[in-house]
Amino acid sequence: MKLEIFYDYSCPYCYEGLNQLKGLIKNHPELELDFMPCEAHPRPEPAKIHSDMAAQLAFFLKDKGIDLREYNDLVYKAHFEEKARIDDVKLLGALASECGVSAEEATAVLKENKYADKLSACNELVWSKLKADAVPGYRYGEKTAFSTGGSLVDLSDVERLIR
Repeated sequence: MKLEIFYDYSCPYCYEGLNQLKGLIKNHPELELDFMPCEAHPRPEPAKIHSDMAAQLAFFLKDKGIDLREYNDLVYKAHFEEKARIDDVKLLGALASECGVSAEEATAVLKENKYADKLSACNELVWSKLKADAVPGYRYGEKTAFSTGGSLVDLSDVERLIR
């Protein structure tokens, strides 16, 4: 089975949670990961910055068979450390190129909104079907563990999911 990881690129709890998850992953190299970006505040909800373009690009990279760990690190670093706009198509194209996809191909995909439906489906899954309060969140088979407003999922809860 695989561990599905739900997160938002503009969420500081997700940034922290995915960094913490790296330690757990090292202890479970057999674990298959499925990164599922979503939006805590999808448009037209107000947000300081919308992460929809970064999430759409993640789905594109997944379809290309690219492991999203590097891309996730690059997007979070750009947003939280470099204070860059992760809704900037040019920036996202540059990040995609660091992951092995041409910036031109990535920006074309974003300009055409090709992955908006995948992002919308993931949002629907997280907020409506799984009834999450907040992200990050995890699902392993039928078992889930999600953050709650202002409280990050404890890694021991994630560890229990995968046992």
